[in-house]
Amino acid sequence: MNNLIAKSILACLDSNHSIRIALSGGIDSVSLLVACHELRSHGQISYFDAIYVNHLSNYSKDAEKFCQSLCQKLNIDLTITSIDAEVTSNKEAQWRKQRYEKISELTPLMTHVFLGHHQNDQAETFLLNAFRGTGLKGLQGMSKFTTHHKKRYKRPFMDIQRSQLENFLITKQVTWIEDPSNQDNLFKRNFIRNKIIPLLTSQWPSVTQTLSRTATNLSVESTIESNIFKLRQWLASVHIHLEKKRLTNIYYQLANSPYDRTTKIPLDGYDLYKHKQNLYLITQTKPYKQIDIDLTQKTHYSINDYLSIEFKKVAYGLGVDKQFINELSIRPRQGGETIQLSENQPHQKIKKLIQQYKLPIYLKINTPLLYFKNELIGVPGFLLKQSFSTHQDSYQISLASLTKNNNRILILKNTDLFKL
Repeated sequence: MNNLIAKSILACLDSNHSIRIALSGGIDSVSLLVACHELRSHGQISYFDAIYVNHLSNYSKDAEKFCQSLCQKLNIDLTITSIDAEVTSNKEAQWRKQRYEKISELTPLMTHVFLGHHQNDQAETFLLNAFRGTGLKGLQGMSKFTTHHKKRYKRPFMDIQRSQLENFLITKQVTWIEDPSNQDNLFKRNFIRNKIIPLLTSQWPSVTQTLSRTATNLSVESTIESNIFKLRQWLASVHIHLEKKRLTNIYYQLANSPYDRTTKIPLDGYDLYKHKQNLYLITQTKPYKQIDIDLTQKTHYSINDYLSIEFKKVAYGLGVDKQFINELSIRPRQGGETIQLSENQPHQKIKKLIQQYKLPIYLKINTPLLYFKNELIGVPGFLLKQSFSTHQDSYQISLASLTKNNNRILILKNTDLFKL
C-alpha cells in the first residue's frame, strides 16, 4: 500500500469515532475506500462503512450500481440515499448542499465522515474563489477538518495529488467511473480543471502543489491571527494588556510547547499555564509553609489565595481515624515523595499517583500533602493511607478552590484556543 496514502488516513483517525466514507464512484472516494479496506485487513482500522447519495440523474443510477458492486466485493456496508428533488440551476452548489444534509442526517452520532478531496481539488478551489473576487476566507480553500449539520467531516488526501491516487488504484487493479458532466466546461470548476490548470502546468509543472500550499498557508496565518486575538481578549478579562509583539511571542511559545509537558509563563500578577490543550491563568501566590492542624481552634485552613482544606467530623464514612487527628500537618510537595497506601502495595511516587487522578493544574502545582508527625499519609481529598483510615468516628478531609475573591478572578480556564 502507498505509505503516504496510509499515513494520511491514519493521521485522521479518532479512537472514539468510527468512519463513514462519502462514496461517489470517482477516483478520489474509491481510493479512500480501497485504502481503508487495506488498513482494516491489517487491523489498523476496526470498522468503517460508506454512503452514496444519488443525484437523480442517469449517471447517478450507473454510479449507484458501481458503488454497490464495489462494496459487495470488498465486504463493506453501504448506505444509499438520494437528494429530495432534482435541481435546475447552480447544480454544483445545490447538489453539494443537499449531499451534506443527507449524509449528516443518516450518519450515526459517533461517526466521522471522510471525504476524498485531494490536492488538485484544493488548487481548483483556490482559483475558482480568486476569480470570484473572494476574501481571505475563500482563498483558504477547503479545510482538512470541517463541521456540517453538527457532523465532523475530514479530508485525509489534501496533501496528495490526483495522479498519486490514480497510480494507487492502477496498482491495485481497481477501476473507477468518471462523471460525464466533468467534461462540461460550462461548469466553472470544470473549465478551471480542464483548461486553465493544464495551461498553467505547461509553464509551472508544480502549480497544483503551489496553489494548494498557498491556500494552506493562508489558512494557517488566518488561524494564528484569530487565536492571538482570542488570547488578547481572554487576558483582557483579568486586565492583562500586552503589546502585540509580546503577545505574539507568548502565543508561539504556547503553540510550540510539547503536548505532554506543562508550560509556565509568568504575567502581571498571574502565572499562565498550558497543559495539553488547555490554558490556565492562576493568580500568583506566595509558597505556603507547614500548617499544623488544631481542630480545637478551627476546622478550615487556607493554603493560599485560592486553595483551602476543611476537616469535617462524621459518624460513618471513610476518613482519618480520630486517634491521629491531633498530630496532623499539611506540607507543600517538594518532589520525590513516596507513599505505601497499604501493606500489600509497594511504595509509589506521589507524582505518579497524582497523575492518575488527573487533578486540575492548580492542584498539581500546589499539591498539599497530609502528614502524621513526620510520616506522609496522603493527599487531602484524594489519597489516604489505609492504616490511618476508618469508617467510624472519623474526620473527612476535603479540598476546595476559589475561582473568585473580592471581585478578583483567581483561576481562569480556556479550553478552546488550542483545540483542533
